[in-house]
Amino acid sequence: MIFTDDGVNLPERLLESLVSDRLVVFVGAGVSMRAYRAQALDSYYPGFKELTRVIAQRLSRVLTKTEEGYLKNGDIDRVLGEWDDQRCDVRSHAAIILQANEAGQRLELHRAIIRLFASNPTPRVVTTNFDHLLIRALEAEGFQTGVKWSVSIAPALPPVRRFSGICYLHGRVDEAQDMVLTDKDIGRAYMDEGWALRFAHSIFQRFDVLFVGYRLEDPPLRYLSLALEGITERELSLALEGITERERWALVPDQGLDGSKKTETEQDWQRRHVEPIWYPAKDGDYRALERTIDAWGKDNSRSFLDRRNLLADIGKSKPNHLKPHELNRAKFFLQDPPSLRDFAKAFLDIDWFDTLFSWGHFDFLLKGVGKWSEPDGTLVERFIDWMLSNPVDLLGKVTEHRSTMHAALFDQFCRRYQDGKVAGVDLTSLRRILEFFRPGIDQRRSFVSTAIFIKRILGDLLDARCEDDAFWLLSIALRTESVITKGINFAFQAAKFEGKATETILEYERAWITV
Repeated sequence: MIFTDDGVNLPERLLESLVSDRLVVFVGAGVSMRAYRAQALDSYYPGFKELTRVIAQRLSRVLTKTEEGYLKNGDIDRVLGEWDDQRCDVRSHAAIILQANEAGQRLELHRAIIRLFASNPTPRVVTTNFDHLLIRALEAEGFQTGVKWSVSIAPALPPVRRFSGICYLHGRVDEAQDMVLTDKDIGRAYMDEGWALRFAHSIFQRFDVLFVGYRLEDPPLRYLSLALEGITERELSLALEGITERERWALVPDQGLDGSKKTETEQDWQRRHVEPIWYPAKDGDYRALERTIDAWGKDNSRSFLDRRNLLADIGKSKPNHLKPHELNRAKFFLQDPPSLRDFAKAFLDIDWFDTLFSWGHFDFLLKGVGKWSEPDGTLVERFIDWMLSNPVDLLGKVTEHRSTMHAALFDQFCRRYQDGKVAGVDLTSLRRILEFFRPGIDQRRSFVSTAIFIKRILGDLLDARCEDDAFWLLSIALRTESVITKGINFAFQAAKFEGKATETILEYERAWITV
């Protein structure tokens, strides 16, 4: 589903996961980094590579050629680990850097992530960042930490089955010594003590996951891949037992990559069993991400009444006058039968027929596919409205479905005609409409339900000396359906049981039922 002009297309499965309270959002360093080039320098925090360089400056160190190579390959934890071995307190320096000017940090994306869960009973946000910005965003949105928005900080992680709120998987700046920053920290969290691995593994096993603010080369994603790979093996065996595996997505910046590079990046994500969702990020501007999540969160918080009002506003315009994301939103909302019913009750321009038809909402009424559903009665009325306003145009569009159209469409036309609610339908139009419906009418075995509503049509046809049409319609109206049924003849069964002759006794009784 597309929410904004940025054109980011979120899979419906992802939207359903949030609505169904199955989604966990993983928040990476990109969420706290620079969102656009003109952003004030002190309003964002550095990513991992830049953080390492700032720590080096604070330690009065000059990166060696080997260390530069490690940074280029994403082995940042190794560089920091070597410095830590030399009694350089890299964690404390990182904590100071990631607490600078907290009050002046830009929170738009953090707040949008919090709003995603505004109406959810169990918000679940896991971050591998160390800063306080998610907590500041929570407070800015008017929420307080508590049972729903509990805050867990590694290594004191909660049981996943009871997890609700925000989890700092790699620690937080408050307790610098517990921050997972160096290669030894990673070994402790994911191997020796294993608390981060167990928690992430359980998350991937129980919930769907959306990664926000991560790049393939980010160290935390490499650590989390350990948990991803572990759960993938287990899910493979579970899949053989018929258990559906959880889904994973990542919002990935499209910085104008060429086709081959983009394909390579997609494949790298898919190898981690993560489906990439691209968002535009040209010229260093990543704000399409926050606009998309913000619009998604607002949409998730809409009540049924809110959605109905939104659809009513959309229905006032012709489909080709709507922006692509507005039309896409309508398509998604109209999958809900009550929403489709209410939408079709309003006055809709005839151009909406093509759109609703292409979305499959007339498949049962026109193609005979599926079964009758709640909105179909309203769609019947709307179809007849459109037909009466422009019979030549509309009937021309559905000519190929004449023989599969549902009888309710002709029934509704007859009712309207009988009640005199067919302004503009002259004799020529009437005969054209009757001829259009004729293949479907001729196939009907019984016409009893409609016969009482054709008196006025018959009268107008006879007054205009269209006897052939009138007699055809009258013969159809008088058509009945006779059904032969057969039942057990108990005299035959008794004779057979007693060993008597049964040649002169009918095995079954016959009954004629006329409808």
